[in-house]
Amino acid sequence: MISERINNFLETHEYQTIQLSNTTFHYLLCGSGNYTLVLLDGGLGTSESWFEYISYFETSYQILTFAFPSNLKTNAQQVSAIYELIDALKIQKPIFIGGSYGGLLTQLFTKQYPQSVEGLVLISSGGMTDETKKSFKKFILPFRLSVLLAKVLPFRMVRKNIIKESIQNMTNGTNQENTKQITEAMHTLYADMSKSTLINMGHLLLDIFNSPTCTKADFQQLPGKVLLLLPEKDFFPKESQKSLIRLMSGPDVIWIDGGAHGDPMFNTEYMEQIALFLVDKFE
Repeated sequence: MISERINNFLETHEYQTIQLSNTTFHYLLCGSGNYTLVLLDGGLGTSESWFEYISYFETSYQILTFAFPSNLKTNAQQVSAIYELIDALKIQKPIFIGGSYGGLLTQLFTKQYPQSVEGLVLISSGGMTDETKKSFKKFILPFRLSVLLAKVLPFRMVRKNIIKESIQNMTNGTNQENTKQITEAMHTLYADMSKSTLINMGHLLLDIFNSPTCTKADFQQLPGKVLLLLPEKDFFPKESQKSLIRLMSGPDVIWIDGGAHGDPMFNTEYMEQIALFLVDKFE
């Protein structure tokens, strides 16, 4: 069962805490290798969702992942704090792997600190562009409503509704087996999610519309060092996906046939493609 696999992972991977200038990070640093993979989660905001990837890559690479600090309510603050965390941990040659919202945040980090990025892998994400902001305007009101309800209603009720909506968004277009695994994982990962974390993820998603857009110049230092893994049936519409491709210089682009937004959690094709890319470009 997925819940057992997640619990077994947590029993063998010890998270640590570090106090920085403006926040505290709850992070996992494990594995070993010449490069460090920095894993940024999507709208869940739970680094444990990467457990399959961590187990897959930790024998060849050092892995850093963490929960987004709930006291930092803008993406600019998150980006600055992540830079401070990487510096404090003396991370060298970081390769960022961002999924969904994590892919957008990775782009903002690269724009702000291009010298601190060795390579990029963006999964089930879109470009940090006007096209993406336009395509997601319809979600502004639901996001705001979710944040408001989380503040005033019993949290158990709100969490139940968000789990249901998240499962629908992540399984649309996938097969029955993946739907089953994603559903179980969502219930497990959300089980211990705090009210403050959920509310802050809402703030961060809304702040995407206030965050600066990226341009091709922001990624010009990474020719041939970017992998884009894009599901055919993603939560991010085609215009957003194509705007991501246009931002990059000579990216490796792989369209996952029949893929859905939640497929990367358990579809080994994503991990295999990342492994091939890392060996080809960095070994």
